Amino acid sequence: MPAATKVRPAKFPFDHILYDDGDFAIAWGRYDNEGEKRLGMRWNGGPNEPGYPCRGKYPVWFMLPEELSVPLVNALRGIKYGKKLAILRVLKQLPPKA
Repeated sequence: MPAATKVRPAKFPFDHILYDDGDFAIAWGRYDNEGEKRLGMRWNGGPNEPGYPCRGKYPVWFMLPEELSVPLVNALRGIKYGKKLAILRVLKQLPPKA
């Protein structure tokens, strides 16, 4: 199972991991240098599995629509596996009415 921090495809060089419980992860970054930064998610997979999504044997992230960023990042506050400092950094970057 690849750790979320090791899933770094060229099209999504994320800035922060916001949530990682070992099985599922959420990251913040810019997809393919286009548009605003947004959330990427993935299931990390099991031993000797790339997780989901993947391209063949290579793990990748799936991107959420920009309008889901504010409510989802807010929801991560106070969750057990949420990365508090990264969440606060991202909340400062988000528009208040997104």
